[in-house]
Amino acid sequence: MIFYKKLVLICLIFFVSCRELRYDKGIDDSSIYLITKIKSKNDWHIIYAVKRDSVYKIISHKEKLITDRCVKIAVGNYYNLKLDSKRENTVLSTGERITPVNFTGCFEYDGETIICLEPERKIYDLHNIKKLKGLYLCE
Repeated sequence: MIFYKKLVLICLIFFVSCRELRYDKGIDDSSIYLITKIKSKNDWHIIYAVKRDSVYKIISHKEKLITDRCVKIAVGNYYNLKLDSKRENTVLSTGERITPVNFTGCFEYDGETIICLEPERKIYDLHNIKKLKGLYLCE
């Protein structure tokens, strides 16, 4: 009987300690995203990430960069990301923001790649991440 009590106590301590490791109190959860899907179009990765009830579409140029300071992102994992808006970053050299005229909902990324918003999925903006090189999140 004492053996079982000790076993239960050890298991309880183990589960509590694992839970504490999983939730790092130093990370702001407003920047935590779940990667739900990764697909490709020409030389670009299209990454879908979810935060709370919102879906974000992240665009990253394909690169074959692998270094010790980079971590490959994967579907089903959570990451601390800083997204930059494609639409909000349309700025003139004078610093003024401009609003596109006759905007079709699509952006051209190179001469042959057009990536569109998806209003039916409530995706009204495209994003990039400065620290994302291909599918690798670098420091």
